[in-house]
Amino acid sequence: PPVMADMGELNNIKVTSGDTLVLQCNVTGGYPHPHIAWYKGAMPVTTEKWPHITLKDHNRTLVIPNVSTKHGGKYFCLASNMAGDKEQSFTVDIEEPPEAPPDVPDKSNLTVQLHRRLVLKCPITGSPQPKITWYKEGNSIEKQVGSNVHISSDGKQLHLMHALIKNTGNYSCVAENSAGAKELQFQVNVEVPAEWGSWSSWSDCTVTCGLGEQYRIRVCGEDAETIVDETNCQGESKEMQSCHMSECPVDGAWSEWTDWTSCSVSCGRGTRRRYRKCNNPVPAYGGKPCLGSDGQQEYCNQMTCPVNGKWSDWSIWSPCSATCNNGTQIRYRRCNNPPPAFGGKGCSGTDRESKECNSYKCPVNGQWSSWTEWSSCSVTCGHGSKRRFRACTNPPPQFKGAPCRGENLQIEKCIPRSCGDVPQAASLRVKGSLNGENLPEDVIAANISDRGPRRTVSARVKDIIKKQARWFPYLPFILSPVSWNTAYEVDEANNGYTLTNGNFRQQSQIEFATGQELIVRHVGHGIDDTGVLQVDIEVNGEVPLVQPEASISIEPFEEDYVQTSPNSLYAYSTNNLNVDGRKLPYSWNNTVSYENDQGIMPYLVEKLSTRDIDMEYDPDMQEMTYITSTVIARKFDRDQCPEGFISDETHQHYIDECQERQTNRCHYTQICENLFGSYRCFCHPGYKSKGIGKRCLDINECAENPSICSHQCRNVKGSYKCLCPRGYVLMEDGRTCSGLHYWNEYLNPNTDKTNSNGVHSLQTSYRQNTYYHDDNEAPPPQPYITIEDTWNCPEGFEPVNGLCKDIDECTTSPHVCNVDQTCINIKGSYRCLETPCPTGYERDFESRNCVQFCDEPGVNVKMEHFLLKPSVMLC
Repeated sequence: PPVMADMGELNNIKVTSGDTLVLQCNVTGGYPHPHIAWYKGAMPVTTEKWPHITLKDHNRTLVIPNVSTKHGGKYFCLASNMAGDKEQSFTVDIEEPPEAPPDVPDKSNLTVQLHRRLVLKCPITGSPQPKITWYKEGNSIEKQVGSNVHISSDGKQLHLMHALIKNTGNYSCVAENSAGAKELQFQVNVEVPAEWGSWSSWSDCTVTCGLGEQYRIRVCGEDAETIVDETNCQGESKEMQSCHMSECPVDGAWSEWTDWTSCSVSCGRGTRRRYRKCNNPVPAYGGKPCLGSDGQQEYCNQMTCPVNGKWSDWSIWSPCSATCNNGTQIRYRRCNNPPPAFGGKGCSGTDRESKECNSYKCPVNGQWSSWTEWSSCSVTCGHGSKRRFRACTNPPPQFKGAPCRGENLQIEKCIPRSCGDVPQAASLRVKGSLNGENLPEDVIAANISDRGPRRTVSARVKDIIKKQARWFPYLPFILSPVSWNTAYEVDEANNGYTLTNGNFRQQSQIEFATGQELIVRHVGHGIDDTGVLQVDIEVNGEVPLVQPEASISIEPFEEDYVQTSPNSLYAYSTNNLNVDGRKLPYSWNNTVSYENDQGIMPYLVEKLSTRDIDMEYDPDMQEMTYITSTVIARKFDRDQCPEGFISDETHQHYIDECQERQTNRCHYTQICENLFGSYRCFCHPGYKSKGIGKRCLDINECAENPSICSHQCRNVKGSYKCLCPRGYVLMEDGRTCSGLHYWNEYLNPNTDKTNSNGVHSLQTSYRQNTYYHDDNEAPPPQPYITIEDTWNCPEGFEPVNGLCKDIDECTTSPHVCNVDQTCINIKGSYRCLETPCPTGYERDFESRNCVQFCDEPGVNVKMEHFLLKPSVMLC
């Protein structure tokens, strides 16, 4: 349990108001470490309720700044843990020095009438309660029975019961406690009743002429030596009387002005006058006469004489208010030539004229009549069509009006009843090439069955050689039209067979994140007499190769089929191919076309969901098994086009994202190709990128395929060049160097050096002593030896079709160099280079430097320094 020092002792703490209170909880032990809580009385002390406090040292110390009397009381600290608790208490007294209320001055002047009562108050408070002592003239005043001076029991009041002259003087009260002292001073004056003194002499007259005044005064208590009570003196202290001197001078003053006379003219500039007299009053007794003139003149009627208004010229006619059916033209004029002024007359007549214009008839655009009723279905079972019509007669176009827009015929699919010909199997005839290799023409059989609310497609391909097994993981792309044609229908959506009866053309374009591109063309021929869907498939392009024993899976995915015209669809989506746990992203788009009379999908967009994707390759049985299930349903709750499409009556318009830079994510080095509802980004031949929005980088064909040239390969932007050493010439294939042409030309300049196929051949071989020469000089004569019937290639080369071809040790022995080295094939040998790159950098195949790429030009990248040099940045 918690342990406290000095347990049981009560701590009494005194703190002066305004100081800081610090309480220390003396916890010296306990395990686990005890929790400490503070209380004031029964209320917890926390920073939430007391924001100004501070808890320190794991709540051991409580600090309260600027304390006041409200902080006094009993405090407790409680230390507790799982073993028990301990408590320590503190009694806190907050001391306040004696202080008077703010409205009480330190010094006061008090007056009392003789024999009246006066109370001196000392309202000083403090903590603890201060002791109050009264003084007069510095001498303490004691409480005495029968005295004229009385002090209250709490010492805060001093009473002068009957004020006498001797009670006049300086009084003070001094309040003291342990925190300090405070003094208030009182000046007491006792007033004595007073009497009037003698009148003074009369003062001088207030004027030097005319009637004035003079006064005399007396003082109450004039002879008193102390403060007197003037209320005892009755009567006025001042007397006034009139006094008259000689007559004063009177100055003259003007009378009021008379009214103005009439103006001298009725318009234009005239004058008028007015007058006054010096008789208000008339000057007298030597007073001054009036100053100024007794008449005034001013101009009058200065306004110009009236001006009558006149019309301006007519404006031009306004445009006709209508393009046909009697419009109106208007013209205006204004009364401003000149405008009426100074009371002149305005213009007479109208300021507006109008006339008719464009009286010919307006064109009437044609409008469609209502649709007729739907015709009967064209078939009695299976998939047919029905039609309805409308005419441009409501009204018909007249007076060069525009004809009706849109179709006058609508075709809709109909299925009176099922004919029982839904395909239960599919026969897929496959041909084409993958990664430059021709595929053997083969027929893949697929079975179709229902599995709950989904439809399953399964296929098994037998007798697969090991080389073919590397591309058979892409079987879903070949079987995609079967999945679409037989998908389970939900929400009245149509699968491919319901829409096309199995007669369609589909082209699929698949792009892989690694740069490969695959084109698959499907042609559906409907079902045969046995109910098998017949599809021809042509495959061309490249796919990433995977090892036959790799673990391969395709994630579930969804495709959106969009009605882009009355007989065509567009589908697109993205997904990942998982190879040994690593994701290989890819995207694809499909374009489907079919016969016009098959009609359109019930919805503008239908979503094909593919699930339960499983495929497995058995290397022992040389079999590939594939199974998947599909469902097709409406895409949106309401019929609408997806992003990238704009709907019209025939659903044929789409957005070209490549027209505006901001509507596509292609890098400025990539080519943007617009597709239905989307777009794709790709590089020029000889370049590749790591995906949409990434820079196109030159492909170093020499590094990726060291055997592309027989001797020396030089990478150039977007391509490569094969170079030959001296004494060799480049053959017609642009990749192989041969010395035969040199020796035949030197030894037998007149012999034919090519066979019937135009290819240099080795019928008889020659070997000469090794030498090099300048290309511009003829070879010097050297001895040579003729060896017939045999041809021996030097070390590091092997004979191929009569030619010596360099052995690419980096390809034939991939592990000839360790993981921190790069294998470089050289003529007749190879070389291992130490080329590790620091983290975050990639190797540039052209410069062989470790580089860090930026997505956009102009981006500032901070150069990092590594032990491997040189390292460069490319943006």
